[in-house]
Amino acid sequence: MINPIIAYFKNEDESLFLSQWNESQWKHSRFPLAPRVRDPFVSMNAKGLWQCLFTESWNSQQIGCSLSKDLIHWEEPTFPYVLPGAKTCWAPEFLISDSGEFWYWSSFKGSHTVIWGKYLEKEPFVLFDPGYPVIDATIRFYDGEWEMAFKDERDEYKAIR
Repeated sequence: MINPIIAYFKNEDESLFLSQWNESQWKHSRFPLAPRVRDPFVSMNAKGLWQCLFTESWNSQQIGCSLSKDLIHWEEPTFPYVLPGAKTCWAPEFLISDSGEFWYWSSFKGSHTVIWGKYLEKEPFVLFDPGYPVIDATIRFYDGEWEMAFKDERDEYKAIR
């Protein structure tokens, strides 16, 4: 069994940080995968490798992706363009479904941010657009249903929904 892992970054040092529970305490590690790592998401992919997706900057048009067999040694990241012409690609995550590996992230559509998604090797599409800006979605399969939590970015509401 794998101990709990938390992936995060710090504003003053934009690297991948992992905190892992080890018997009776947290072990903290730093991994400079790229010049800047923001909004990292780490989980095991369908091939049994640890996969880190991340945002490179506020204006990143790509998603960073790095793989590891052991959460210690990381491959040089790749930076695929997931949404041609995008102004931003923020807070990427992925999930594994019966249809394959599915990536999703926040990006602009017109004047507000929405949640985009794509299966690898397929075209991206708007996954969720409630008509107001939303970011930082996370999706999980729970009790037989897919559920999504996201951050509402309207000034008067700014909350997780």
